[in-house]
Amino acid sequence: MEHNRIGMAGPAGGGTLWSSGTFLRRLWHEARGSQTLPRREALAPRRMTPILSQVMLVERWSAGVPVIRYAGMDVTTLYGQDLTDRPLSVLFEPGARPALAAALDQVLDGVRTVEMGILSDQGMLRPRLGGRLTLLPVVCGATGLISALGCIDLDGPTRHPPRRFRIERVLGETLTATPTDATADEGSAPRAASNRSGGRA
Repeated sequence: MEHNRIGMAGPAGGGTLWSSGTFLRRLWHEARGSQTLPRREALAPRRMTPILSQVMLVERWSAGVPVIRYAGMDVTTLYGQDLTDRPLSVLFEPGARPALAAALDQVLDGVRTVEMGILSDQGMLRPRLGGRLTLLPVVCGATGLISALGCIDLDGPTRHPPRRFRIERVLGETLTATPTDATADEGSAPRAASNRSGGRA
């Protein structure tokens, strides 16, 4: 399957430059409307069909470890095996994991979106591989628990997994409740997921 790489034409054609992260962020904003966070149910997989292979869903388990609950095929290819219930940190170099944890905590607390420049260095038989990780908070309408909906854009093909990344930069947007949300949702604000046991290393 061909990756939707940074700077490629989007699924609508016409030569418009786009990224999967841009596409996902647009869906996220549409679903969010005037709410502080969009409902996860409003972002059904069928709406993400053009980028589904690059999408991931991350939840925080009771041990505090953010784990991957869903990973598209292109994300799984980076690791070379099933990523379900594994920490997102397995895709990162050990030195990058504290910065990843700090950024991911803000997403899972529902206070910030994150766009992260990532780079996997060149190695034997493996070319340099750069990309961008987008992470956006979404809330489950039934439980109020927050997950991180994300996707990875890459600037080249994945070869010889596992690939592990370091973090080049972290950008994002701080989220604030609107006055309407603050009044209507007082005492029932979305909360971080904490109802599961820890994931595998």
